[in-house]
Formats: sequence, structure tokens, C-alpha cells
Amino acid sequence: MARRSVFALLFAATMAGFMLHSSAAAQANRGGISGRIMDSAAAVLPGARIELQPGSASAVTNGQGEFNISDLAAGEYTLTVHYVGFSTYSTKVTVAC
Repeated sequence: MARRSVFALLFAATMAGFMLHSSAAAQANRGGISGRIMDSAAAVLPGARIELQPGSASAVTNGQGEFNISDLAAGEYTLTVHYVGFSTYSTKVTVAC
């Protein structure tokens, strides 16, 4: 089986509402990342694994391809997406609080 590129997958996630958000004042200087992972045909990908570096934050997409990683310190992270049958894809993201 040929491995498909995850570039279209993550690009679709970005275009479909991949977003950074601020948390409540009780968690000052903390934020999170949430989004939806889809392939180039806009099909959601349940069970995709999302990892952030530095640190060990991670998530797995739900049945609608959505994920949420909360309680992150402000800063720049490398977000990596893994999904069976797709090439691994990484990109830089910034959490602003």
C-alpha cells in the first residue's frame, strides 16, 4: 500500500478550524490546541495520534477526527500527526495566552 502524504491532512485540519485558544484566568499563561484532522478528500480521520514537543503532551482524535490538548504553557511547539497509511507530518505551532 502506498503511503499518502499527511501534508494535505494537516492543511485540511488547519483550514477546518485548527485553532489556538486561551484558558480561563484561573490558569493564567496556559492555553491549548484543538482541531480536526481530515484527509485531502475531507474525510475525518478517527484515531490519528497528535504529539507535541517539547514535552509529552499528546491526544488521539475522536470519531469526528477532533482533538484537544489543554493546559499548555505559552510558546512554540512542534505538532506531529501519525495515522496508519499516511506519512508522518510535523509543523510548528504557537500557543498564545
